[in-house]
Amino acid sequence: MGRRWDCTVLVLQMQDGEIQDEILEMTHALKRKLSVFLSMSDSEERFIDRLDARTESFGKNDQIVSEGDAYSKIYVIKKGWTYHSRTLDDGRRQITRIDLPGDICCFFAPILKYSANNIVALTDCEMTVLELEQLAEIYTEQPGLGAALSWCCAQDESVLSERLVSVGRRSAVERLAHFFVEIRRRMELVDLAEGNRFLLPVTREQLADAMGITTVHLFRSMRRLEKDQIIAWGTDGVAINDMMELHRIAKFTEPYLHYTEIPSRTDRFLKKLSQIPQYASGQQ
Repeated sequence: MGRRWDCTVLVLQMQDGEIQDEILEMTHALKRKLSVFLSMSDSEERFIDRLDARTESFGKNDQIVSEGDAYSKIYVIKKGWTYHSRTLDDGRRQITRIDLPGDICCFFAPILKYSANNIVALTDCEMTVLELEQLAEIYTEQPGLGAALSWCCAQDESVLSERLVSVGRRSAVERLAHFFVEIRRRMELVDLAEGNRFLLPVTREQLADAMGITTVHLFRSMRRLEKDQIIAWGTDGVAINDMMELHRIAKFTEPYLHYTEIPSRTDRFLKKLSQIPQYASGQQ
């Protein structure tokens, strides 16, 4: 069994006065993520706040969605981490995606009948629940937010594509290096990482399944990175000691993360759209 780390460790290491602020910040992870792409208006921020009316909580290792389940709702992670996976008939598992606060699960629920993935809670989680009708409301009443949500979806697809490159072409050490750089960058986006030390609430077995290698191969690759003092992974999380070298080993380039503002052509279109009465009414 691999060692486990829970997200609550991060809170416990803080000073008392910082705990409530961190909890408050985590509830607005989606806003922080969307603000990379879109400069949100007050009405758009209020609209997101209204969507937060219904939440569901899950315990660590809870099965949130199973392969073959009929889609019925969309989840936005407020607190905690989840992962997506597929399992073969013989029990072999591939973790295809790791989700952080602000990430959206089951985004395609309005157009697909069944889930192709398992979604499992890596830690205790709190999720905002969106009904399918609410997603339609976003696109009709707040097209700017709709564009930003589509950006999130495109970003997820690009990250999955890069993961395929890692599994298919990078060595085990390169995969690990790339994963550590990527996950730290994604955490930074939603203010869950400061400096080069961060919490990683996954077991070694789960990480091996995400990398597409055995746990034995994972241990060997980790030892190489730790022996060279590039990273350290212990009960207090992951410390990246040499970020430049980790980038070099990973052959990491950031454009696939698409941390860019809304394209000017789309911005112009949305501004024109806001002049149309049926859309302008939603901007009030």
